[in-house]
Amino acid sequence: MKNLVVALAYFLLLFSCSKKQGENNSPFGQSVFSEADVKSNWVQLTEQNGKWIIFEPCEAANFTITWKVDTLIIDWGQETTADVITLIASEPNTFLLEGSDVHTDPPNHTFRVEPVDSLPGVARWWIMNEKEPRLMVKESLKNKYPFVKESCEGMFK
Repeated sequence: MKNLVVALAYFLLLFSCSKKQGENNSPFGQSVFSEADVKSNWVQLTEQNGKWIIFEPCEAANFTITWKVDTLIIDWGQETTADVITLIASEPNTFLLEGSDVHTDPPNHTFRVEPVDSLPGVARWWIMNEKEPRLMVKESLKNKYPFVKESCEGMFK
């Protein structure tokens, strides 16, 4: 009887410590990716030789996104655009935005953001209906990635 009680206690402890089915361990610490997770400054990551870096081309700045109040400011490297956010929606592990540039009504752009589970503070951003996402890191965590500035030597002859 004592062995049965010990075995039962062991299995109860084992099952109570195991991950619950459907539980989300998102790097943002929530089961639902929220506005608070996304409202931030973001910097694009680039894969180089199998590693993620922050790459700044010679002739432009790195791609960045800044969310200020109700506006997404997108620095494309050589020009900047601003979209007024008109709709915010979230689904589990996805955050959706709809917006329009400051000169257009009704909304003409959509944005989708999803966290990358294997990289804390990193999310995939689908920008203005782009088919492929951009991998972005929160600006507060950009120091975790090497910064590579492209040399301009020999480019402007």
